[in-house]
Amino acid sequence: MKKPISPNKEVRELKARLAEAEDLLSAIKAGSVDAVVTDDHRVFTLKGADYGYRVLFETIIEGAATLSFDGTIMYCNRQLAKMLGSSPEKIIGSSILDSVRPAERAKFEKLLTVSKTKTMRAEFRLKKRSGKLIPVLVSSSSLELETKGLCVVITDLSEQKKIENELRKYRTHLEGLVKKRTKKLAASEKRLIAVNEELAAANEELSAINEELSSTNEELRVETDERMRSEKTLRESEERMRQALQVSHSFTFEWHPETDRVVRSGSCESILKLSGEEATHDTGDNYFRRIHPSDRAAFVKMLKAMTPAASSYTVEYRVVLGDGSVAVLEEYGRASFDGTGRLDRLVGVTTDITERKRLEEELKKYSETLEERVHLRSKELVVERQRLFNVLETLPVYVILLDKDHRVPFANKFFRDRFGESRGKRCYEYLFNKTAECENCETYKVMKTKAPHHWEWAGPDGRNYDIYDFPFKDTDGTEMIMEMGIDITEQKCAVNELVDTKIELERASRLSDIGVLAATVAHELRNPLAAIQIAAHNIKRKTKDPNLNKYLANIEKKVGESDQIINNLLFYSRLKPPRYESIKIFDMIEECADALKRHEHKEVKVIRKLEPIKDIVIEADPVQIREVFNNILNNAHDAAPVENGEIRIITENDGEFIRVAIEDNGSGIASDIIDKIFDPFFTTKAKGTGLGLSVCRQIISMHEGEIGVKHGFTNGTSIIVRLPKKERKKERINSL
Repeated sequence: MKKPISPNKEVRELKARLAEAEDLLSAIKAGSVDAVVTDDHRVFTLKGADYGYRVLFETIIEGAATLSFDGTIMYCNRQLAKMLGSSPEKIIGSSILDSVRPAERAKFEKLLTVSKTKTMRAEFRLKKRSGKLIPVLVSSSSLELETKGLCVVITDLSEQKKIENELRKYRTHLEGLVKKRTKKLAASEKRLIAVNEELAAANEELSAINEELSSTNEELRVETDERMRSEKTLRESEERMRQALQVSHSFTFEWHPETDRVVRSGSCESILKLSGEEATHDTGDNYFRRIHPSDRAAFVKMLKAMTPAASSYTVEYRVVLGDGSVAVLEEYGRASFDGTGRLDRLVGVTTDITERKRLEEELKKYSETLEERVHLRSKELVVERQRLFNVLETLPVYVILLDKDHRVPFANKFFRDRFGESRGKRCYEYLFNKTAECENCETYKVMKTKAPHHWEWAGPDGRNYDIYDFPFKDTDGTEMIMEMGIDITEQKCAVNELVDTKIELERASRLSDIGVLAATVAHELRNPLAAIQIAAHNIKRKTKDPNLNKYLANIEKKVGESDQIINNLLFYSRLKPPRYESIKIFDMIEECADALKRHEHKEVKVIRKLEPIKDIVIEADPVQIREVFNNILNNAHDAAPVENGEIRIITENDGEFIRVAIEDNGSGIASDIIDKIFDPFFTTKAKGTGLGLSVCRQIISMHEGEIGVKHGFTNGTSIIVRLPKKERKKERINSL
């Protein structure tokens, strides 16, 4: 069961909701709210969403409003507010039914109900704020936008009713004249009968009178028909005139100079900002004083210059209105003169062209501004076009246009410099010297798919291009292809180098990890080996047994070999950055080559070609470089055959580098393992540690040099070392 709501709390909530509703209503009346969103998420737009329609409503001469289905005014223009003698702020939010006579309220409510499904029109008499009733024509139709309601247009029929009354009076006057004439004719007929009775004997005279009477009757019939046609034409003309005056914002006038009396139609009230008799009945002198002083003299001069031969005129002049503002009027008039040639009557139509003049002036200014902007824009377009052309000409990529016939109507400088001028030839003709188009042409796939296409092309100039093709329409609508090619040759090389560098970094990381492991293992093995060697030495000193001494000697030998392996491991793990000194590389290689003579078990011939580097001094770490060449030469010595073994040392002076190749005539290295010989712990020797060449590679890399391997003379192996002469930053060396 829900907890009951406190009466005080409910009162406070109702007051808050009432205050919120009053604030919303005030904002709506003030025009400061664009839309209202209800609790059920319906949006009622008030201003911003239909601003264009409001501007239209505010400029029409009829009253206009949007109503809810119950008659509440959601919006109205100022013409309707003026019509009801109030302001939009006071009217908006009230009910239109408040301005309807009680006797017509049921009829008006029915009109609102039927208007939901179809457009309705009806005449009513609305009550102004002052209590005065005005005749109006109400047109109502359904409004289907964000907010459902009715669109109502209210036309003031006061002037129309006034004209209709005048027409009825005029018709009554004409009917009176016809009746009077008919009475006269009836009297004439009676007199004719009396004459016939008196002149019964005078048949010939009676016949003449009868013929004359027949002729008179015929003339009367013709005159009556003519009058009826004139009345119909007059009514139609008056209706057209009324509508024309209403639409064109004009009024008619008639001036009699003799009496100086001016009569104007009722539509002049809204134009001259006058009311009542002051608007419709005036004097010529009073009206002349309303003409703007700057235009008055010319207007009077024009009237005085009129003659029976030149009795019509059209003139524009300014007039001071009843509220003090100034309006521009256009007047068309025609004068009639009496027998003496004096101006007797002046009639015409005057139209308010203030707004038209303002628009013409604005249009003139806008036209001048537009012409100036077009002129400036044309100049800018020429500059922009030239700038675009210059950009295309200076782009480090090629841009071309290709038509359906494979011709190249446009190519920028980059393309022309790379591939030359097309000179009207098709692309496959002057690029590839072909007589037919290429099979499976990637570019012309765009013509079929109508979509951009991206691909890579190896050009006839031996370079690689990243190609982007786009559908393109020329200024005349011709379908073409726009192709942009970016030279990615260097980029691909850089990518390949980046891949090599990544591999090198991974190898370096792996070597570093192996080095840490090697140092740990070497440290853990050296202590037990030292203990074994001391124990063997003590036993050997105490015993005289030859067999035991033989075993002890073998133990000492194996301990020495193990110690050498440990030294290699420590050397590998403790490699430090080079300590650069000036080295005579010729002397160092000679020393390393001479050291090979100490190998007693095998004699190998060493051929030396060291002249190119005889006087060259390089900057390097002498200890590390000596280790490199000793290691390589020892490996070459081990690989050389026992009989006819041969090692060649070939050197070159290669600009900023020296190149040393050490070749042997051994059995060589198998192709499937040649890329692994520099990996740590990889060896093909039965007693090797696999660290020698790995250490060499690290040392050469730290000296910013390069070491490689290839097959030597006969089937042997060639190790090639390139070292910079000077200490330098690392850079890529492309060849050995």
